Amino acid sequence: MHFGGMRSENTVEIRYILTLKEITKDIYNFELLTLDNTIVNTNNDGFTDIHKIVTQAQKALNEVEFLTDRKGNIRKILNLKNIQEKWNVVKRESMEYSKIMTSLTELLSINDNNFEQMGGVAQMVMDIEFYDLFIKNIYGRKYPFTIEKTKSNFFRNIDIPYYLDYSNGKKEASSNIIL
Repeated sequence: MHFGGMRSENTVEIRYILTLKEITKDIYNFELLTLDNTIVNTNNDGFTDIHKIVTQAQKALNEVEFLTDRKGNIRKILNLKNIQEKWNVVKRESMEYSKIMTSLTELLSINDNNFEQMGGVAQMVMDIEFYDLFIKNIYGRKYPFTIEKTKSNFFRNIDIPYYLDYSNGKKEASSNIIL
C-alpha cells in the first residue's frame, strides 16, 4: 500500500467466531463476532494511528446476527437496534479524537449515514472481508472455483485486488483456501 508517497507494508490479524445458529429451507441464521483486530507488522507509524481509528469505528459491528439466503445475501440484520446504539456510543467516544483530526470527523459522518440509511448496516456487514470471502462467495457454487475481484478499503479511497482459489483439497494452488 502506498501511504503518503511511500510504500507501506502492513499485516493485520482479525479473529472472528462465526456461529450458524439455525438452518431453514431458504435461510441461514448466523452470528458473527469479531474477537480482535491486531497489527502484526507495520513499517509505518501512520498506519498504526489509522488502524486505531478504523478499529474504533468498527466496534459497533463486533457482534452481528443476520439472516442470509442460500447464496449468502443478507436478508435481515436481527440485532440492528443494538448495533445502532453501539454506533452512538462509539461516535461519542471518538469525538475527542475528532477535535485533533478533521479526517475522523469526515469518517464519522460517512459512517453515520451508513448506520441511519435503510440497508446501510447490511452493506457494511457484507463489506467485512471475512463475510465477503467466507460467506458470500462460497454458497451456491461448485468446488473448486476461483474468484478475481477488487474490494474498496474502509476509507473507500483505494481498491484492493483479491485472487481467491477455493479448493476442495484435491488440487494444489499457490494461494489456496481449503474449505
